[in-house]
Amino acid sequence: MKWRRTEITIETQQRLILRKTSSLLARRCEQCAVESTMISPEDAALICGSGTRAIYRWLETETIHFVETSRGTVHICLNSLLQAHNTARVATAADVHGHSTA
Repeated sequence: MKWRRTEITIETQQRLILRKTSSLLARRCEQCAVESTMISPEDAALICGSGTRAIYRWLETETIHFVETSRGTVHICLNSLLQAHNTARVATAADVHGHSTA
């Protein structure tokens, strides 16, 4: 008897709406050199489905762009956050399937 293996892949999409609040700030990201929405670390963690600790790790390694105000408030560039998050997802998916991303 010959066995068959069937692999099923399911893709899902999720939409997250951040209402315009004081934690959202439109400003130029100096690293991207474009206008970007700047968000709080808490909102960044919500978008990525992670904790703020992971977001601060990305800040420390300069994986994502940010500015710090004179009051010590951190604002994260949404463009760089989404790029880093997508890169991390692709790398994780490749690791799960045994493929190299290099």
